[in-house]
Amino acid sequence: MPAFRKMHDLLYANQPAEGGDGPEDPELLERAEQAGVGGTPTVLVAGQEVQNAAGGPPGIAELQAAIAAAAA
Repeated sequence: MPAFRKMHDLLYANQPAEGGDGPEDPELLERAEQAGVGGTPTVLVAGQEVQNAAGGPPGIAELQAAIAAAAA
């Protein structure tokens, strides 16, 4: 997870003052590029990939269903 660690470190090093506004999207994209992030993360629940109906990142409903299925 080197890209994750780099992104974490960049965000931590450049965080706004407490109670201040967070970074705008262009700044986040720039930091992600600096960290070598190539896309959105894959979400796994109990070793199974979870996506929405269109094959994109899951929403709350998809996550809740995956967790319930894994717990059953």
